[in-house]
Amino acid sequence: MGIKMIIGSHISIKHGYLGAAKIAKSMNASTFQYFPKNPRRLSVKKFNEDDATLCKNIVKITN
Repeated sequence: MGIKMIIGSHISIKHGYLGAAKIAKSMNASTFQYFPKNPRRLSVKKFNEDDATLCKNIVKITN
């Protein structure tokens, strides 16, 4: 019985959700996680539905 270790990294949404998906793809990641809010600030980045849709589409294509 072995132990499986899963390592992940935070992906910035500085360049939008699509940018985050492209960064994850360049890292050969099978999944990625992003945070819509910087823990040091009270504001949440404005949601961009078009960008989210582009992200969803690239993830489907490159799955």
